[in-house]
Amino acid sequence: MSGSEPKDAAAVILLRHDGDPLQPELFWVRRSEKLAFLGGFYAFPGGQLDGDDNEAPVINAASEAESAMISCAARELFEELGVLAARKAETLTSGQRASLLDDLESGRMSWPALLKHYQLYLDANDFTYVGRWVTPPFSARRFDTWFFLVNCPTKQEPQVIPGELETGEWISARAAYERWQNSEVLAVPPTLHALKTLAGGLTDDLIERFLSVPNAQASLSGASSFAPTTFAFPCAHRLSHRRRTLTVI
Repeated sequence: MSGSEPKDAAAVILLRHDGDPLQPELFWVRRSEKLAFLGGFYAFPGGQLDGDDNEAPVINAASEAESAMISCAARELFEELGVLAARKAETLTSGQRASLLDDLESGRMSWPALLKHYQLYLDANDFTYVGRWVTPPFSARRFDTWFFLVNCPTKQEPQVIPGELETGEWISARAAYERWQNSEVLAVPPTLHALKTLAGGLTDDLIERFLSVPNAQASLSGASSFAPTTFAFPCAHRLSHRRRTLTVI
């Protein structure tokens, strides 16, 4: 058991905006084999909360915590896939978005300053909260990750930015889950739960289905499955964890 406190993080389950609601497509990525943490695993774009994420403007957020995590999710999505899920981003050309990304990655401009300079802002209504998952205690690195569903903005196409990620692709949730069942890919429980849930279609009870398992509510219980025949069990009782109250969008 590592005993380390989980770090706040956010991840985006990016959906094709004009896809079939009965067979939704999502964009998943394969993490670089060189990474010490989950190298070679399939996942969703995301990462750790930055210190200035809470300074970015987010309207309609239920709390400061939700605002910060949405900002984190949007920034990571932009950094890793070049998708800018901000209001008024449709006024920018692909060349302008590429320039913004270069400014952000080079450190010439911070995330909040970038949004402010181009009069962009984030809207919580564009980020549907679908749960929080905490990495088990036995992991060398631990995260308390907020997951959000986001429709890919029109006229924007995700493209993996070289670095922590190797590849990425649009795939139906059902096909992605079947690839895991056939032992073709490695994925952690939050990813598998999202794939299985979305494979059931974009129904009215989608959010309830996402939140139907204890582990999706910052709880640690039961076994974690990484491959169809591989399971890992927590070596401690459920950890007490203060849960934030927020409105599910």
